[in-house]
Amino acid sequence: TLLERAIESIKDAGIDKLVMVIGYEAESLRKYVEERDFGICIEYVYNYDYASTNNIYSLYLAKDYLQKDDTILLESDLIFDRHIIKDLVEAPQQNLVVAAKYEHWMDGTVVVLDKKKHILDFVDKASFRYEDVDKYYKTVNIYKFSKSFSANQYLPFLEAYIKAYGMNQYYEQ
Repeated sequence: TLLERAIESIKDAGIDKLVMVIGYEAESLRKYVEERDFGICIEYVYNYDYASTNNIYSLYLAKDYLQKDDTILLESDLIFDRHIIKDLVEAPQQNLVVAAKYEHWMDGTVVVLDKKKHILDFVDKASFRYEDVDKYYKTVNIYKFSKSFSANQYLPFLEAYIKAYGMNQYYEQ
């Protein structure tokens, strides 16, 4: 399954703890995970409001974990090369976004990069311009955050964004 593949990638990267934010069918998912011996500590955060919120709120619910340790954040519905997580863990940069060169079949948030591969801008669907596709890289919803970045920059902004725009938003925004 996608979940088993993700957990194996996490373990292969030397990560020994996984925090899962669960909502829809939470108990079924938890039972599925607990029936298998993945050999990794798995903790759960519940988003009881999953039907009326989006990933920004799910991430916010895990804020205590983000402040305690460096984090690899990934969505649950991804198919990715199993070495990406290990590459992120071993990369010297403290904060990274995994992105792929934009192709016409891709959908969602994209980024614009400078020549050193630093992000200049996150571009949501509403701001997407087809005439700029040669500049775009598609985020693939895999991130590496240092605990310092999470605690001092990202989480305060995330909280302010939720207060201003609500819980039915995407954390990429």
